[in-house]
Amino acid sequence: MRFFILERYINPKSQISTYFYPIENAQSITIGWYIRCGSRNDSIEKRGISYLLERFLYSSAPHYEFEKIGGIFDAITDKDYTRFSLKFHPKYLHNALNCFFDFILKPDWNQEKFNIQKDLQLREIERSDMRYDKMLGSLLWNDHSLSYPVIGTKKTVLKLRLDDLISHKKCYYTQKNVAFFAAGNFDENEIVLMNEFLSNAEFPCGVKESFQAPKIGERKPDIKFLNYADNELEVALYFDLNFNVVNRDCVTLLNSILGEGELSCLSSCCYKSKCMYNAYSFVSTHIDSAVLCINYHVKAHDFWMSLNMIIEQIERIKKCKEESLAYNKPFFMDNMWFWLEDTRQFNDYLAWNTYFCGSENFTIKQKIESFKNISCDELNKTANTIFRFCNTSVLICGQTNKIDKTELNDFLRNNLK
Repeated sequence: MRFFILERYINPKSQISTYFYPIENAQSITIGWYIRCGSRNDSIEKRGISYLLERFLYSSAPHYEFEKIGGIFDAITDKDYTRFSLKFHPKYLHNALNCFFDFILKPDWNQEKFNIQKDLQLREIERSDMRYDKMLGSLLWNDHSLSYPVIGTKKTVLKLRLDDLISHKKCYYTQKNVAFFAAGNFDENEIVLMNEFLSNAEFPCGVKESFQAPKIGERKPDIKFLNYADNELEVALYFDLNFNVVNRDCVTLLNSILGEGELSCLSSCCYKSKCMYNAYSFVSTHIDSAVLCINYHVKAHDFWMSLNMIIEQIERIKKCKEESLAYNKPFFMDNMWFWLEDTRQFNDYLAWNTYFCGSENFTIKQKIESFKNISCDELNKTANTIFRFCNTSVLICGQTNKIDKTELNDFLRNNLK
């Protein structure tokens, strides 16, 4: 038996892409459906339909059967995809397979159940303050479908009908858009068993639906304010990422040094300054685009001081030293083996890197080797590519009436070169 090797198949009968990652000593198995159907696939008139479809299918699943085997079942709709997964003890593999197919292949299109899920989604929308998400979506993606809220809007969800859900599933839950992933403690015989079940997974053979890629790096940077009566500002600086130009793993490591963790540049800056707090950075990634965000809070009267400090940290990361690299690398090398302790999380990681982002080869050893080979020169080159004015957008929330957009624009132009 081979362990820690991702095995890929196209099931000859169902034509479904299948991925298996055996982990010899794991205490669980996670199986999952991954579908190229997220909010970016929603039309303007039907925003929220992918999420409503996921809710409906989730409610149709045999939760009692999952609980009988101690299984943990969950689902999620993101901008780029929908996922249904089930985690369970390895001895229940056959039981799990018996109840993990029908809810997605042969759902009970019940009108009453649809009405319940639609009503719950409308309540979720009513409880949400959409102002920030709406402004951020507009700032980063203009009128592209990535700007749509995953849960939709009250206006669009109210108009959705059961027939719309049936059509949406038929359009996107197809052979070319659906993949099955399994990670955990199973052997070659159990891979054969899973493939036997998958042979009966009949999805429509429709053509893969394409979607328009956002013009990342081709739009003008913008500055937006969300003004409300609060002397505290939340400042977010977004930088466009183009993975045709910069390496994904290099960006991950760069973000770790910049603002992910207690000893990151931004955290150290907070400790020393005492004027800004909750400073961190993160990378928001989509299939064909991404942004790196620096986010922090500051009192309104300290805004310009804090911005100068952020620029100092950006300049520091552009000249990263070997000791910073050596300090952060272990988290992305030896510690990557920790991924194998949570088969559900690891399954998601596998699916994102391989099926959605198109990585040709993926094992923990390969990923560790990729991080190991990142040099200071490559890291500094990446930082200089990312942190430029032409890549920058800004969203500030709070009492912004004393901040002049023209002055802020000129400051960023002069300091991000």
